This record gives sequence, C-alpha cells and structure tokens, in this order.
Amino acid sequence: MSAPRRKCNFYSDLQKEFPFLKPTSVSIYIVYCEICKSEVDISNSGCGSIKNHLAKKKHTLALNAVSSSGKVTKFFRDNNLSSENLLIAAKEGTFTYHTINHMQSFGSLDCTSNCNFI
Repeated sequence: MSAPRRKCNFYSDLQKEFPFLKPTSVSIYIVYCEICKSEVDISNSGCGSIKNHLAKKKHTLALNAVSSSGKVTKFFRDNNLSSENLLIAAKEGTFTYHTINHMQSFGSLDCTSNCNFI
C-alpha cells in the first residue's frame, strides 16, 4: 500500500506562470480564473488541472472574447487637461445644465449648439 498523496496548492511559481489565476478565500486548493470567471480545483493534479482547464471550451471562448475586445478606457482622456479643454468642458456642462433646467429637448437646440457655446 502506498503512502497517501499530499494535495497540491497554489504557490507563487504558479502565480507567475499563470497570472490570470488568483487564489480564493474558500481553499488553498482552489483557484479563480479571471478570464472565464470559474474556479478550478488543483488539489489532485496541480499544474495538470490548470492545463486541462486551459483546454476547455469555456476558457478558450472567453479568451477569444477578451482578446478581440478593446478596453473602454482608451476613449477617455487623461486628467491632465489644458486650460482650453477645461474651458470647453465647462461650456459644454453649462449648456447641458441650462438645457435640462429649462426643460428643452436637445432636438430643439440643434442650431444653437453650432452657434454660441463652442
């Protein structure tokens, strides 16, 4: 009879090799995949369980979705705005505030947006 096998846990070398896997608070033998949002039990096979998870359809579909979609933050500006951009933002905010405050529709203001605020 062989000695009982010890369970594999998630250690720092696995974290470096697979940065998308995070330890869970439930158990040291279960990791969370941030790509496909699922938990993987690594207690029996360790790295083998992770490699099996990487080959699953759910993970590959999620990986394709992540790689094909861009980040939303690329549409935002940074916080270092010039004084001209701050002035434009203030004018746009004031224009929007007065439109809402006076209960006007944006459709009725098509011609004024070209004329007087920017």
